[in-house]
Amino acid sequence: MSDSALLKQSATLNFLFNEFTKCINKHISELLYCLCTTCIKQDALNNGVHKVNQGLEAFFERYGEAYSALDANATSSMFALPFMTIHQGQGTVWETMDLLLPATASLLGWFEQQGFLNATYKIKDILQIDTHFATVNLIWSVTRLESDPWQYGTCYHLKRDADDWKIYGVVQFDAVPEIEEGIDAALRHKHTSPGL
Repeated sequence: MSDSALLKQSATLNFLFNEFTKCINKHISELLYCLCTTCIKQDALNNGVHKVNQGLEAFFERYGEAYSALDANATSSMFALPFMTIHQGQGTVWETMDLLLPATASLLGWFEQQGFLNATYKIKDILQIDTHFATVNLIWSVTRLESDPWQYGTCYHLKRDADDWKIYGVVQFDAVPEIEEGIDAALRHKHTSPGL
């Protein structure tokens, strides 16, 4: 890849990262405001938010099933492009499924090597931005063969397209030391993929 193409790609990734960070900061600020002021009111449930939340709950049921089955194709099909993760304060952007799918498969394969049996989740918070954008905070519990379970929180940023919700961003905010190796392997896979 030429120097000018690399600079252009770097500028594009920096722009996407900055825009995504602004969006995340806005979502976090709104979430904290809602939590601090107890803004979820009964009248909001009667005005359509309840239906949207049901749609998000149904989406995460499917996502949880795909994740628990360690199905990289089904899991990745629920991601929007560009897709971004923030892990340990570092942002990573995947612009194509050709890059995202192998990274997802790498992470799920690593989980399988660690004795992964299944994953369950609890929805901790839903912040409905509007009918097309939401932030959902999940607490995951991963059961493993002959090992202690993992518990961690993950924040998902979603947008609704014509068909369904899609995850466009994931923020891992609870560090589980054993999981760090798998996440790092998936990120290394992305950074060593051809074309980058």
